[in-house]
Parts: sequence; structure tokens; C-alpha cells
Amino acid sequence: MRNMTVYVALILVILFFTPQAFAAEIKADDIITISKGEIINDDLYATAEIILIEGGINGDLIAAGGDIKIKGNVEDDIMAAGGMIHISGDIGDDIRVAGGNLIIDSDVPGDVFAAGGNIDIFGNVDGDVFVAGGVIRINGDVDGGLNLTGGQIILGGTVGGDVLIMAENLELLPTAKIEGNLVYESENIANIDSDATINGEIKHIIPELRKTNVWIYTSLFCFLAMLLVGLVFVRFYPKMSTNIIRSVDTMPWKSLGVGFAAIILIPILSVILMFTIIGIPLSLIILVTYLIGIYLSHISASLIIGNKLLGYFYKNKDNSIYWTLFVGLLALTIITNIPIVGGIFMFFAMIFGFGVLILVKLDLYRQLYAKKMV
Repeated sequence: MRNMTVYVALILVILFFTPQAFAAEIKADDIITISKGEIINDDLYATAEIILIEGGINGDLIAAGGDIKIKGNVEDDIMAAGGMIHISGDIGDDIRVAGGNLIIDSDVPGDVFAAGGNIDIFGNVDGDVFVAGGVIRINGDVDGGLNLTGGQIILGGTVGGDVLIMAENLELLPTAKIEGNLVYESENIANIDSDATINGEIKHIIPELRKTNVWIYTSLFCFLAMLLVGLVFVRFYPKMSTNIIRSVDTMPWKSLGVGFAAIILIPILSVILMFTIIGIPLSLIILVTYLIGIYLSHISASLIIGNKLLGYFYKNKDNSIYWTLFVGLLALTIITNIPIVGGIFMFFAMIFGFGVLILVKLDLYRQLYAKKMV
């Protein structure tokens, strides 16, 4: 699908690169619960395998975890990344979520930005909706516009504005109603029920054929360039590379949470320092280091993926770290070129790999500090 990976990447950037206040309550554990009646009078940053919010948060909620359920009240925005996310409480503003399975039962007074495998929106949205996913079902009403990119899209609610869609398959249920125009890009003709209502125009765009040669050469160039950087990294930082591989079994959710927070907060810190004038040099150093870290996060993710794949096929065998890097990077390159799924997978690999890099580096620093070497 033309430009689909770019669209997914844009959704993910919008999801998480939004400034947040530094003052916040931070929680990190295996299980985090905000019980009924419990109130947090600040923003909440939470990372855990299981996160259950039944109380109130008088600020933003920023969460990363395996299973996230939000049943309580969140006064401002929700930003969350996880395997399963279910939102059914009262929300004060926007929702920005990414994950495997996403369910939004709440009415949303702001906008919704979402990216994931399976996405269901049952609540009504006062603003606009931007969604990228594998299977997308919109059964709530949307007052604003609807922008969707997915494999299979099913629309059953009322949309007050225009609907822009890129999809393999599009279906409009009898309950679907579009006040504006419907513009969809697909190789297939949409399945529009005769009882569905479209007050504007319907425009079907046939996607252009993908330029296979350009795609192959670009992917090959990126793979070889990253492989070269990865080989240099593994050669000069062998212990750190080994620790990266081992860390996935000891602190998976912590890595995701740290990477999630760092990707959001570091650019904000850099901008704040830049406004102090005297902090401009430090701001530039932080920004450059940040960009290097983002790039190396793909190396980190490749080492972890390669180790898992080789461990699956060659159990009880000590594989070369160079072979591990090659296999992992090859798998990462192939997966990230899959429309829709690839963009989502790459984003999660990036935040996870970034978190692992930070935690491993901090652990090495603590070891050196204990030996009075720094």
C-alpha cells in the first residue's frame, strides 16, 4: 500500500513526541494498581507488566506495560504503549495509544491517535481520529474527521467530517453514516451496505504499483549500513553487547518503560536547556547523543531478536555474537518492510532497544563506580 509505512510512522511520532510536564508521580513494578477512591493529584508515569487504574488521576497518564486497564478517571491525556490496552473510564482530553490489542470504550472529548494490531473504538469521539492497524473497527460516533490505515477496516458509526482510508479491505455496516466525503485507497472495491449513508462524494483510488527495485535497493543499503555499525559496536563493546542479550530475560518491562519515558523526556529536556541560552552547548550534546542512541537501539533490538531466533532453532548452543547480530538485523529488516505491522514493530523495537541500552549502560557505570574506576 503506497506510503503506508510512512503513515504508520507518522502516527507513532504523533503518539509519543508530545511535550509533557516534568512534575509527575513515577511508579515502576511488576504490578501497579490505583484502587477505587485513590486519587493522584499529578501526572502519573507507570511501567509494569500489569497496570490497573480504577482510581482518579488529576493529570496525564503515561503508561507502558503488558496488560493495561484504565477504568478510573483521567483528567487530561492518556499516552500508553503495551500488549493489551483497554480504556473504559472517563477521559478529559486526548488518547494516544499503541499496542497489540486496543479497546477504547470511553467517550473522548479530544482526539484519538492509535496504532496496533487489533483496534476497536466503541466510544464517541468529539475530535478527530487517526488510526493505523491490522484490523480496525469503528463503532462509535466521531464528530470530526476519520483517518484510517489498515489491513481490514470496518466502519459502523457516524462520522461528522470526511473519511480518508488506506486499506486492503473496507466494509461499511448498515449503521454507518458519513456526513462528509469518503476517499479510500485500496486494490479492492469497498463493501458498502445499501443501508449505509454517505452524504458526500465517494472516491476510490487504486494504489500505484510498488517500485520493487527501489524498495529492494533501499532496504539492502539500510541493512548493510546498520550491519556495519553493528559489527563495529559488537567488536568494541563486547561486554555491553552480551549484557544487552541477557537483559531481556531479567528486565523486559522495565526496559520498555525506561525507553518509553526516555524517548519522550530527553527531547523536552534538550529544548528547555536551549531556551536558557547558556545551556545550548549541553542541549546540542544531549540531542546528538539521543539521536545516536535511537540509531543504536536498532542494534540492541537486533541482538535480542537474533538471540531469541537462534535459541529457538539451535538450543543449548553458544552462538557467535556476530552471527546473532546478522540474524537479528535480517529479521528486523524483513519485518519492518511489512505494511502497517512493520511500522508498529519497528517503533516498539526502538523504544525497547533504547531502554535496554540505557539500563545496561547504567549498570556498567554502577559496576565501574563500585570499583572506583570512575
